[in-house]
Amino acid sequence: MKLTLKKGRSYSGHGVKVTNLKPLFETADAALAAKLLKSGYFAEVPESPAVSPPAVVKPIEKMTEKELDAYAAENGIDLSGVAGKAKKLEKIQRAIVETDGGEELDGQLDFGELE
Repeated sequence: MKLTLKKGRSYSGHGVKVTNLKPLFETADAALAAKLLKSGYFAEVPESPAVSPPAVVKPIEKMTEKELDAYAAENGIDLSGVAGKAKKLEKIQRAIVETDGGEELDGQLDFGELE
């Protein structure tokens, strides 16, 4: 069964870890799928080709500064006092890592000090 994260920026539980950057999860375990659906954080991805796939989320690294501002606002990330696209991107990435329990996403995040 294919599931997608429908609420929140991330979910970690029942041995499952997904983020809004990688929201899809697939399992053959019907009991696990039922628990995840019951949690309210997931929705089933329809198998029917007649239904459109979930919207593709643009990677934050490719967002414009305005898109980063909107993303931060939608996800409760405070960017006050942060100027410039690069610094905003760093602050958002740091917030995502902190939300995910301090683990690196794909092992590729390297943060300098925010001024």
